Amino acid sequence: MIIKRLLRGLLILTAIPYFFWLVLIRADPIYYQKCELYTEEMNGGIHTFQGQQYNIVLCGLAGGIDPGNIQDDEILLSVYSMQGELLAERYFEFAWELRELEYGNNYLIYADGDGAGFETRMAMPPTRLDWIRARLPRLWP
Repeated sequence: MIIKRLLRGLLILTAIPYFFWLVLIRADPIYYQKCELYTEEMNGGIHTFQGQQYNIVLCGLAGGIDPGNIQDDEILLSVYSMQGELLAERYFEFAWELRELEYGNNYLIYADGDGAGFETRMAMPPTRLDWIRARLPRLWP
């Protein structure tokens, strides 16, 4: 009985700050825009991995791909099934020298590393963990 009360109290103490952070601090949603432009310029669109087609959609925070705004631009990479189901999401900073996605038989590569130009490989098709992560709220900017 005491353990249940302690666990309930711990859950409440954990949930209250999270709730206030989620509602009060993150109340202003971030809108990514110009998905068609980013998808075309960064080599997104429909691609085939292991015989299955996926739609790779890229959207930007700054709203345009040019050398003047790459310092502040963040990209949202979304992977959809051909039926429109969201399978995976990634956020990364735009790197001018690595702006196009690269593809392999079972992966795609995007620039990551907070603008440092590191390449990150994402397994394709997306895993079950990718599917779950795409549905969880993003806890950091």
